[in-house]
Amino acid sequence: MKVQGNWMPCDLSDPSPLIAAVHTSGRPSDALLRLSYEMSVTAYDFDIQRWFAAGWQDFSFRINGQLFTGTDINKDNSGIQDSIKSEYYQILARQKIRFASPLAQYRGIGDGSDHAKAVFMMIPCGGVYIVGVGFTGTCRRFDDWVPNLLMDEKDGLHAGFLRLSREIWNDAARITFPACAAKLGLDSLTLADIIHECHSEASRFLIWMCGHSQGGAVMQVFARYLCRKGVQPGNIVGCAFASPSVLWQPEPILKHLHLVMDSDDLIPRFGARCHYGLIWMADMNDITRRLCYLNDADDPCMQTLLDLAHQIRTSEDALLVTCCLLEILRDKDLIKTPQVLSSLLSYLKADPLQKLEERLDHLTDRVRLRALRYYCAFTGREDLDMETAERVKALIRDMMRTYGDSEFTRCLKNVLLYPHRLRNNESSHRLSPYYLICRTDDFPLRQVSDLDLEVRPARRYTGSVPTLRNTAARQAHLKQRRFLFNRSRTFGRHK
Repeated sequence: MKVQGNWMPCDLSDPSPLIAAVHTSGRPSDALLRLSYEMSVTAYDFDIQRWFAAGWQDFSFRINGQLFTGTDINKDNSGIQDSIKSEYYQILARQKIRFASPLAQYRGIGDGSDHAKAVFMMIPCGGVYIVGVGFTGTCRRFDDWVPNLLMDEKDGLHAGFLRLSREIWNDAARITFPACAAKLGLDSLTLADIIHECHSEASRFLIWMCGHSQGGAVMQVFARYLCRKGVQPGNIVGCAFASPSVLWQPEPILKHLHLVMDSDDLIPRFGARCHYGLIWMADMNDITRRLCYLNDADDPCMQTLLDLAHQIRTSEDALLVTCCLLEILRDKDLIKTPQVLSSLLSYLKADPLQKLEERLDHLTDRVRLRALRYYCAFTGREDLDMETAERVKALIRDMMRTYGDSEFTRCLKNVLLYPHRLRNNESSHRLSPYYLICRTDDFPLRQVSDLDLEVRPARRYTGSVPTLRNTAARQAHLKQRRFLFNRSRTFGRHK
């Protein structure tokens, strides 16, 4: 039975594009992008109802150090008790990934609370069993950010992402697929068994992996781990969005691992030095920015910050700008740290933070010293490139004086958030760039490399509605907007 995805016009019951992706090269197909987008969103909300209706089975959830797998969450729903129990585990998984109180999270940081999160499922397709793995990205919990900031080199990889990937690997023998085992006449079947069979080119299994942001980084490390353990490249396919880099040195990459980023997104240019996979860049333009940023696309402060963001091409550049910004936060005559944090993290109030200003300054210094240490490790220098640093600090100070620290902070948050978002913002009717890329047929993607990561400069706007002044162009723009999403309350989400 054909089942359309929650967000994309794709048939979840037809996984044949995943098999075709292994036998084709070049740009990832629209079908692969759309299925991977749906899986990446599922890794955040654990909403598996449409996947279940489409014939996917053997679901497992890994969340906050706990694994929900096996027959408990994969009942055949033959009885009301089994149905309720199966639904209970899904609700429990969703609850554990939600935002908790800042105080509770702060107390938990450092006790190993930053665990890998993922969803697993399987479907048969023409004699091949496709194992879907969706790695969860950074959520709204403080401890989710800890692995992102562990930028030390370990075994040639980003230490934080390596730690998360190893958690998945260590659980492979516990992640079970009971329905598939019954079809194959086996007593049991685990992810470890599947990985072992994938060492052969005649494997009955294909491992399909997806993720967004941190999830895409863990996907890369896990794929590299599989290849290092002997899994044949033809048994792996993956597609991630907005993924940071994970390798400290370039390596031969997996040709069927696709990494999609948009040109305004800073996060994919951060992490380690190199990505493990083919990088596909989607260039943002006037029309796409208006669809994704709405009126903020014309904000002069945001335009200036976008121009600065486009000059950041590597982790070294990002760390230098971070150090400069953190130094400026200590300038009490120019900016107030509590107000900045309250603007960047909307769930924190400025008044309580005001009482902790001294501690916040201490925390800011610690983060700046850590960023400086990583910068020196990346560049081999003993300190910042002072000439470049002074130029960056002068630009930031000038922007703060021109637009005010609150407007600067608001636009800084938007520059980091808008281009990186995976899902649409339903309350403001703001599109996600990655939704736009996957939803539009044959969206232009160009292949780039880490050693020559060409990011085309952000285009400056000369008026309030450039390129749309004539009626025909404006009508074409409105027609495209109506096509990309309906104006119902679900904002493009299919009922």
